[in-house]
Amino acid sequence: VVLALEESGPSVPHAKIRRSYYKRCLAWHPDKLDPATLTPEEIEDAKAKFQAVSVAYNILSNEESRSEYDETGELFEEDDDDVGKSGTDQWAEYFSGIFGKVGVDDIEKFEA
Repeated sequence: VVLALEESGPSVPHAKIRRSYYKRCLAWHPDKLDPATLTPEEIEDAKAKFQAVSVAYNILSNEESRSEYDETGELFEEDDDDVGKSGTDQWAEYFSGIFGKVGVDDIEKFEA
């Protein structure tokens, strides 16, 4: 949606992703906008869209992060919350959010 690609999934060629990225950048780049014709809110909205396009392209242009996104549908960016977390730590956090805390009683019930 962010890059306005007509198709999705791992089969989309990198050339199409790059072409769509360039088109969207031209549409939302802050330097290409005329501040005289836009409100400050519209300018901020355009900046946010430009940043979203850049993040999407960074994810999809990197084979490792693209395959992770294709498998999980999640974006794991290096932000303040995830600094120093390995992929294993991120997955542990993900599964604990789904299943909650698992105790000895839960394991014994599962084995029975």
